Amino acid sequence: MVGFRSNPRHWAKVRWGLAAMALAAASASRAQAPLEATPFAAVTNHDAAYQAEAKTRADILASLTPLTDQAMRAPPPGDWPMWRRTYDGQGFSPLTQIGRANAAALTPAFAWSLANSPNEVTPVAHDGVLFVASGGRIEALDGATGAVLWRYVRRGVSTAQASSSTARSIALWDNLVIAPTPDRHVVALDMKTGKVAWDQEIVPASMPGPRLSGGPIVAHGKVIQGVASCNGVRGGCWIVGLDAKTGTPAWRFDTIARPGQPGGDSWNGAPVEERFGGSV
Repeated sequence: MVGFRSNPRHWAKVRWGLAAMALAAASASRAQAPLEATPFAAVTNHDAAYQAEAKTRADILASLTPLTDQAMRAPPPGDWPMWRRTYDGQGFSPLTQIGRANAAALTPAFAWSLANSPNEVTPVAHDGVLFVASGGRIEALDGATGAVLWRYVRRGVSTAQASSSTARSIALWDNLVIAPTPDRHVVALDMKTGKVAWDQEIVPASMPGPRLSGGPIVAHGKVIQGVASCNGVRGGCWIVGLDAKTGTPAWRFDTIARPGQPGGDSWNGAPVEERFGGSV
């Protein structure tokens, strides 16, 4: 017969081992169980200041009105619904509160850090809400305070893609915020919630090089988006028109003319696959 002497350190290790085995078994059991079997109780923040701020932000979003074609052609003075504000590219605000007499006295109202990217975007504004895109992130901000009302983050793109993408503009139309993405799609988000309304690929994932560095504009119910950086793309760049309600492609225009088209016979006979460029 063999006898053993008790060792407290040994038994502590045994107890820890048994506890670890029990935890692993419980985790495995939970993994096999349906989600409905492990409900989590809803947590409500009862802090009065938090609830007041949440209500203020919800009220701001609820007050957003759809942008009609008429409002796009003649924006209200406080709106900036597209890249240069109007279709004729004036880039001019009719507001008069700030002028030569008081411009020197301006002080910051708020500051907001954009996602890591070249950050060449022009924010757009509607009903007191600013919409801005950078580095695969699209955000709605309270124009008075800079408070974040909602945020959309593009999933499935690498850090390198997000940080090197350039979206110079985004578009508003009806109840949608429309913007290019680092993975070369155009996405439309609900203006009040930031939820995806539609998502359309513009450049195939298998095609290296082209970018959507210039943002879309919307006219007559069509989202118009150009493609850039086609110096290595056979046949050159293109412009697409998408149905603004669904994102369905409606037409495509090649920016380098094909043989037989106007200007298409000015390439000294070079075949289409030897024609490059035409960035938009």
